[in-house]
Amino acid sequence: MTSFVYFIQVGVDGPIKIGISDDPTERMGSLQCGCPWRLRIIGAAPGAFENEEDLHKRFADIRMEGEWFHPSKALLAEIAHILAPEFAWPSVERNALDRAILLAGSQCDLSNAIGISQPAISVARRTGKVGPRLAAAIHRFSNGQIHASEMRPDLWARQ
Repeated sequence: MTSFVYFIQVGVDGPIKIGISDDPTERMGSLQCGCPWRLRIIGAAPGAFENEEDLHKRFADIRMEGEWFHPSKALLAEIAHILAPEFAWPSVERNALDRAILLAGSQCDLSNAIGISQPAISVARRTGKVGPRLAAAIHRFSNGQIHASEMRPDLWARQ
């Protein structure tokens, strides 16, 4: 299933949410349910979590709360650029944990395969801090394709 990086705005000049969903229209509906102001979809482009995460990092200085951002001229210009027909996301190098999630299929599937809770995997992904147990489990799960030293070079040497 295709995922979309979406841009949802409060009204025509309010904060903009940068998110990812398989169905941005459905996502807007669930957001609208808890929001007293009218929301609108500015647009959506096929993309991946890494693309959404990159936008969050690049516009961190105008982040208001969570995934909501001030509608600056720079953000609006970037959204217009992303929504242009000729746009293509730049390639993103995945870290070891993201490659393990991709190999397993999802965080939940990785959790089931290695016996470490999905919330623990999510926290490691969000913080970038992979514990030794998780690093070793991913190494075993991937048959060494994803080496523990990629996640914990302080504990393992690359062989």
